[in-house]
Amino acid sequence: MEPNTLRIEIGRTDVYDHRTPGAGAYETSRLPIGQLLFTPIGEILKTNIRTDLWNAEIRGSLVTTKGTIQFRCYVPSAEEVIVLDITATGTEDQAKVSFRPQEAISARYLAKKYLGGEKGVVYPFNPPPIVDSIEGIGVATQTLLMGDDYATA
Repeated sequence: MEPNTLRIEIGRTDVYDHRTPGAGAYETSRLPIGQLLFTPIGEILKTNIRTDLWNAEIRGSLVTTKGTIQFRCYVPSAEEVIVLDITATGTEDQAKVSFRPQEAISARYLAKKYLGGEKGVVYPFNPPPIVDSIEGIGVATQTLLMGDDYATA
C-alpha cells in the first residue's frame, strides 16, 4: 500500500485470459491491469469523492497540508484512454501521478486460494509485466501464456 495516496483501479472487460477454447473458471477470467496512483505533496486532511453514473466519471477534491486538489476522472466512450483532469492550489500542482501494473493472475484463482483452494487445480501463472519507457512514456507490457499480450501506457 502507498501511504497518503489515492488509488484508482484500472480494468477492462476485454482484458481476460483465454487459455482454452472453452469457458473455464480460471482459463477465461478477467485479468487485473493495475492502479493509477495519485499522491499529493502534502498530507491528505479531507476528501470528498463522488461517482457520477450518469456522466460515467469520478469527481473529487482533496484538502492537504499544502493546498487543495480538484480532479475529474473519466473514459471517453469512443477512446481507449483514461482522462484525469487535475486543478491544484498551493504546491499541490507538483502532486505525483503514476501507474502501478498488476500481475495478470485470475481473480477467481486468488479468491479460491484465499478460501483454501480447490483440490487438483493447477494454475500456471502468466509472466510478470515488463515495465519500460518508450519516448518518455512509461509502458507496462503483459505477456500471456497463451501467446497474446496487452500494454498500458
